[in-house]
Amino acid sequence: MSKTLLSLIVPIYNEAPHLERFLEGIDELDLGETVEREFVFVDDCSKDESLSILRGFRFKTSRVKILNQPINQGKGAALQRGIEEATGQWIVVQDADFEYDPTDLKLLLVPALAGKADVVYGSRFKKTGTQVHRSFHYLVNRILTM
Repeated sequence: MSKTLLSLIVPIYNEAPHLERFLEGIDELDLGETVEREFVFVDDCSKDESLSILRGFRFKTSRVKILNQPINQGKGAALQRGIEEATGQWIVVQDADFEYDPTDLKLLLVPALAGKADVVYGSRFKKTGTQVHRSFHYLVNRILTM
């Protein structure tokens, strides 16, 4: 049975207070027997200890890339660099601030791994499970976009 390589791109900017807990969670993440993981962390010139936490963490996953942006360029630039460095057949973006639950990845991969989808998107607005008020998220996102 051949394995699929999943590149998990994680942009990092001043995540020190919760970063170690996040790293422990994704390093233990069960994505099934057919999925191998590659972590691509892009630190966007954090002003806290995020980069040293990343470099000092003992990953169980063998494929780990820790990239450092020499100047803060924003999340878009961090994602672009992560995508350029990724080697997996599939790419997933995961923020380190727990906005999205990493355990949802296994469910999101199902249609892709079954050959039923070329791309899969998750949504924080879908009416399933426990969630923060959708109207609040929508309003804040609209304001930030403006």
